[in-house]
Amino acid sequence: MNPLQLIAFILLVEVVLYFLASSSPRIKDLLARIGIEPFPLGFLIKRRSGVSTLDRFVGSRSARAFFTLGIPVMVVSMILFYIFVYIVGIDFVAKYIRVASSGGEPPASPLVPIIPGLTITGWDIIYLLIAIGINVTIHELGHAIAAKAENKRLKSYGAGLLLFFPIAFVELEEEDALKSGGLVAGRILAGGVLMNMVIFAIASGAVLGIVYAAPAIGVSQGVIIEGVEEGSLAERSGISPGLLILSINNTRIGSLDDFLRFREHIVSNRSVYIEIEGIYPNGTKYSSTIYKPSNTTRLGIYLSVVPLIFGLSMGALVTVNEHGYARLYILEEAIKIFLWTAIIGLSLAIINAAPLFITDGGRFLDTVLPRKLSRPLQILTTIGFIIIFALSTINILS
Repeated sequence: MNPLQLIAFILLVEVVLYFLASSSPRIKDLLARIGIEPFPLGFLIKRRSGVSTLDRFVGSRSARAFFTLGIPVMVVSMILFYIFVYIVGIDFVAKYIRVASSGGEPPASPLVPIIPGLTITGWDIIYLLIAIGINVTIHELGHAIAAKAENKRLKSYGAGLLLFFPIAFVELEEEDALKSGGLVAGRILAGGVLMNMVIFAIASGAVLGIVYAAPAIGVSQGVIIEGVEEGSLAERSGISPGLLILSINNTRIGSLDDFLRFREHIVSNRSVYIEIEGIYPNGTKYSSTIYKPSNTTRLGIYLSVVPLIFGLSMGALVTVNEHGYARLYILEEAIKIFLWTAIIGLSLAIINAAPLFITDGGRFLDTVLPRKLSRPLQILTTIGFIIIFALSTINILS
């Protein structure tokens, strides 16, 4: 089952659940007893009992101290929203209007909507959904723990799906507690943003840890030849797909960057000798000095790279010994998941901190500013965000 088929299956399950619940009160009651509440294009798994698992945080001074950090994190995230979205967004809108009126190449969109099959493809769709699920759950858990630390009761909590996007929620028994202002409301409202930033830090640290600690355990970014052009210089030199390049001109190749340093010798219009050593998965070794004439600027090879996100890539992760090499696909996929988790964590923190009507940032602004100041600011911010997002979507779809 490919990612798009999996999404189609999820949507089918949602439609069937909603149809069954709508057509049969008995099925609706049965689903309600196990905590499932279907709605059009989604469902919630809701829990009203079992919240006692968070009771260990009731009145916790250390939890309150931790979530106090969320207030400056909320403010910084709000500033980042204006920097990333508005400073870049206003420039985008100006360029977009200019291009629309006089023609030319459209500017790059500052916001990229998530459209499976278009802006997100392949297994990145699944990694994205995993990252969203982790972040929205931890976000709401942050609100719940912060509320417990302030001795506030939880009415219910849960998670679910809206279309194919994971969602989560926390309902306080006393919603009016957030209107009291002060540190109590600030800590509860900022709890989600703080937890998203924590996830961003952990996931980013995991990626850096894997990349930089890998050599210590014998893992390197290998340059593997995925394909060889027929009749090319590489084919005539006996190079076959699957070759891991170990060195060029007696210089160790441990990453794509190492390989690209020798690219100027290959694409130059000079006659050069290129000494390549490598190994195949079965342990067969390759060593040859290739003569590249001045009228040839390509070896005729295609490299196997690991596509990450936003056009980034890295070399394949491999371990090498005298018996050959093994590619660590699981580690490569783990890096992708951590990267998506970090990006979604940062994005959710910034978007939730934005002073919009539907966000924690908007409610936070209501607690720290007079309503006559916070409401106009939220209106202007919301209108601006909608314009930038709409034009970005149109720009990408066109």
